[in-house]
Amino acid sequence: MMSTGVYIHIPFCVKKCNYCDFASFVRKDFESYFDCLEKEIKMYSDYLKPRKVDTIFIGGGTPSFVNHKYIGRILKQFDFNSSCEVTIEVNPKTVDNEKIKAYKEYGINRMSIGLQSACDNELKVLGRAHNYDDFLHTFDIVRKNGFDNINVDVMFGIPEQTLESYSYTLNEINRISPEHVSAYSLIIEEGTPFYSMKLNLPDEETEREMFNMTSEKLSNHKRYEISNYAKPGFECRHNLKYWKMQNFIGFGVNAYSYVDTVRFSNIDTLDDYIKSVNSGNKPVSEEIPEDNGELFKDAVITGLRLCEGIDTEEIAASYGVNLFREKEAKIREYISMGYMTFNGKRLAFTQKGFSISNYILSELI
Repeated sequence: MMSTGVYIHIPFCVKKCNYCDFASFVRKDFESYFDCLEKEIKMYSDYLKPRKVDTIFIGGGTPSFVNHKYIGRILKQFDFNSSCEVTIEVNPKTVDNEKIKAYKEYGINRMSIGLQSACDNELKVLGRAHNYDDFLHTFDIVRKNGFDNINVDVMFGIPEQTLESYSYTLNEINRISPEHVSAYSLIIEEGTPFYSMKLNLPDEETEREMFNMTSEKLSNHKRYEISNYAKPGFECRHNLKYWKMQNFIGFGVNAYSYVDTVRFSNIDTLDDYIKSVNSGNKPVSEEIPEDNGELFKDAVITGLRLCEGIDTEEIAASYGVNLFREKEAKIREYISMGYMTFNGKRLAFTQKGFSISNYILSELI
C-alpha cells in the first residue's frame, strides 16, 4: 500500500515573534478556518483513500493556541493507527495539562516544544511569549502525561547571544534529555520586525562556533541531519519525508505539498484561503511539475542534508545523472580537505563539511 505524510497548518498565534516569516496571524476566527480545513481535506479524498497515512505533523503558527477540540476534530478526518507518527508543535505559554491530556487521547504521540533559548533575556529579544520556567513546566507536564517522544527547538545566532549563553542552553537540553533536538540558526527575513531593527548579533565566526558546539555538546544525541539530533530510533519520520523526497500533502493556509514529483502550495492569506475553499475550489496558489533536472537537484540538495548522504548510483538510475562522475575532481578536492566522504557509492558531508555545506552545494549543483 502506498503511504503519505500529512501536514496541517494552524496559523494562529498569541503574538507574532520578531523573527517569524511563516503564515501566522494574531486573530481568533477559528471556527471558519477549521470548517475550511475539513472541507479541504475532503477535496483530497481520492488521494488519501488508497494511501496509508504514516506521519502527521501539526504545525503553525501555534497549534496549541486553539482549543484542543479543534485539533481532535481535524485528526478525525484521517484514517491512521498507533504506528503513525503524529506530531504537534506547542508553545509553553499556550498549553496546559488539559490540552496535553487531550492530545494524547487524540492519538498524538510526539510533542515538539518551542524553547529557542534557556536564557530569558534572549527569549525577550526574540519576542517569545514564554520564559524558561514556563518551558520547564510544560516539559514536565508533557512527560507526566506519558509522552516519550519529545522534540525541543533551539536557535543560535540570535541577538544578545554569546558562546557562553548558548552553551548554557545546550547544557540545559542535556539535563532534561528530550528524545530529539532541532537546532537552527536565525535567518532574518525581509518583512519581519527584526529586518528593520539594529541588532546585536553574533559575528560569523562566533555563529560557526555555535554551529559546531551543537554537535559537540549534544553527545547523547546523534546528528542525523544538518540541524537535527536524535536518540536512536527517534528521528523525525515526517521530516525525513521532506529530505528523501517522499510524498506528503499539506492542508491549510500556505501549506506545501509534494505529490508524485509535483510541488504545490496553498494560498498564503487567511481570508483568501477561506474564500477559495468556501467557493468549492482547492486553495492551491501555485503548482510546479518538476522536470528531471530539477528533481535531480532537489534529490542532491535535500539528500546531502542527511548525515547518511546520497546513494549516487540510485540517484543516477532515477534521474540519469551521476553526480560523482560529473563533478569527480571537485568532490575529490573536498574529500581531501575533510569536508566530504565517498565510499564508491554513498556521498556525504563530514561534520566539518556541514559548516560550509551551502557553499559546497553551490559548487556541485
